Amino acid sequence: MFNGKHISYWLDSTEMKNYSSLKEEVKVDVAIIGGGIAGITTGFILKKQGFNVALIESNRIVGDVTAGTTAKITITSGLIYSNLLSKFGKDFALKFYMANFDAFNTISNIVNEFNIDCDYRVSPLCLYSSDENSFHLIKDEYDSLEELGVHAKLTDELPYPHKGLGILHDNQGEFHPKKYLNFLADSIEGNGSFVFEKTRVFSIEDAPNDSSYDFDLKKISNGNYNDLKLIHTENGNILANFVVVATNSPIYDPDYVCNFMHQNKSYIMGVYTNKNKDSGMFVDINPFHSYRSTNTDKGEMVIVGGEHHDIGEVEDTWECYKNLSNYIEEIFDTTDIEYFWSNQDNRAVDEVPIIGETSHNGVYIATGFGSWGMTTGTISANVISQLILNKLGKKRIKVNEGKENLRIDDYIDIFDPQRFKDKEDHKDIEECLNRLDRGSKIENSDTYELNDEESQRLSKYLLELDFEEAKIVNIGNHSVAIYKDIDSNFYGVESRSTHSGCTLVWNTAEKSWECPKFGSRFSFNGKVIHGPAIYDLKSYI
Repeated sequence: MFNGKHISYWLDSTEMKNYSSLKEEVKVDVAIIGGGIAGITTGFILKKQGFNVALIESNRIVGDVTAGTTAKITITSGLIYSNLLSKFGKDFALKFYMANFDAFNTISNIVNEFNIDCDYRVSPLCLYSSDENSFHLIKDEYDSLEELGVHAKLTDELPYPHKGLGILHDNQGEFHPKKYLNFLADSIEGNGSFVFEKTRVFSIEDAPNDSSYDFDLKKISNGNYNDLKLIHTENGNILANFVVVATNSPIYDPDYVCNFMHQNKSYIMGVYTNKNKDSGMFVDINPFHSYRSTNTDKGEMVIVGGEHHDIGEVEDTWECYKNLSNYIEEIFDTTDIEYFWSNQDNRAVDEVPIIGETSHNGVYIATGFGSWGMTTGTISANVISQLILNKLGKKRIKVNEGKENLRIDDYIDIFDPQRFKDKEDHKDIEECLNRLDRGSKIENSDTYELNDEESQRLSKYLLELDFEEAKIVNIGNHSVAIYKDIDSNFYGVESRSTHSGCTLVWNTAEKSWECPKFGSRFSFNGKVIHGPAIYDLKSYI
């Protein structure tokens, strides 16, 4: 479809770190599930606070959502503050601003303190609209910033080729997220702390109060074994006092927050153009697009994101890439696509990230980042590490001596995951079927058995497929998701998510089966590539 590389630039331009998988049972103070910016930063901070931690990733660290970002580090991502001010009031909006400001400084201070080579640079952010019908929205946001005391500038003098009315935020940041997080992950491993890749977590439960799990753990919870958590993985067990679930969509969700989130897709391209002479980051609110530039071996490359939509809303996702390419050609006068990739994230129904302790004592989640994960993932690390310290009555040790002035306790409450209790689910489904106990129900075989007549019907459907075509077909009591690749290889897997039972939809551009309600993604051959699902799809072939 395009001549560029179908991969994130951040992944293609940086070495992939190699960490071992879990090989035997280990004991730590904190187990962190998920190897993106939220999980890695939480592990980095907690280790600096004196904890032994285990970072557990089902695939490769920084290989999924965090690798798909445009990597802006800013206090805003859109018309946030006018929305929060009108919905929740001034105190709430100020807390949200403080959280973002602290997270921005956390990243900056870590980069400077440890001299991390991650292409970090200070850049302005311009939030603007080129549509006069949207100028009142820009003005409302600016008025809200003024009311909150947030420094910004309203301007119609935008650098070419941008035009319209905008809000300028000076001294924001941008970086290479993979380089940054590679350093943080390396800093976690060792001295009683671990980074595990290729280690899929199946369940989290309270550890049994008996000698079978008497690992002589460092008892930071007064030695009470009722406080210990047992994390079951495909490679063995991990015992911990605290568990952090930072898997984008939580694979463990005791409060069913997944029922209060929307799942969305976005598309990103990296291009070279002579029209981008001004450094900086830009967010065009109508239609929503965001872009920044980064220095590469071939010069300054512009990274453009946009074409957001809910999962399953677009029948042919290649059209989103085409639309983004047309937008880039119109704005920047170029068709030279170097990289193109997609990303997905989720947002809470109230537009506020979900970060904090669940109703399961000692278990924390971070989700609902709303496609602005660099700052929000770092907010998650600040909030969750502080909650754990508070539970133990410990004071925070400054990671950057003389530079930290965090006010985390002042805004912890606004992100509370339990805020949706007793509220009606927004989804047309009775409940989120979080199947963490499904392991006891799985058959020995990974393949479904069809009788001879059903097998013949499946063969007929497969032979009727065009190259790279996918569809769902019904065969007796079976619903089968089938696909034929460019080399005439056939695949047939169950058509419902192993997390929720929801019918999957086909992503034409990424060649994956996806759950529109909860965001699980599976490869064409049924392998889990994105949670909250933790089990692969059964195969019919």
